[in-house]
Amino acid sequence: GPDGLSRLPLSVPVALLLPCVLCSDAAVKVDDEHRELAAEALEVMRGVLPGDSFGRAFAAVQKRISGRREQRRRARALEAVVDPEKAARIKIAKSGKRSEARKRKINDYRTGKGKTVSAKKRAREI
Repeated sequence: GPDGLSRLPLSVPVALLLPCVLCSDAAVKVDDEHRELAAEALEVMRGVLPGDSFGRAFAAVQKRISGRREQRRRARALEAVVDPEKAARIKIAKSGKRSEARKRKINDYRTGKGKTVSAKKRAREI
């Protein structure tokens, strides 16, 4: 019925909100259409759930997400202390990826995928 959602325990709105909040988060890589769909779903749930219920559920989801991220951050920091060789290998791999990306970007500009005419030449043509 219309008051059915107000009788739900807090865990049900949290379970429904979690994927929507994750998809609408800028830190998560998601397609734009999924991000828009998640925002729309959040608006629908905000309208359907009673005011304080949505607020409490949204806060619980945000707390859960930030707790998980903090836990991962601490695990990475601890791993660097526990196994410094592995941390060094990961760091070297990351720097290699960055340098390869930089080389690709430069190569793209050289092959004409970037700007082919300088800004000064464009200004002269106008």
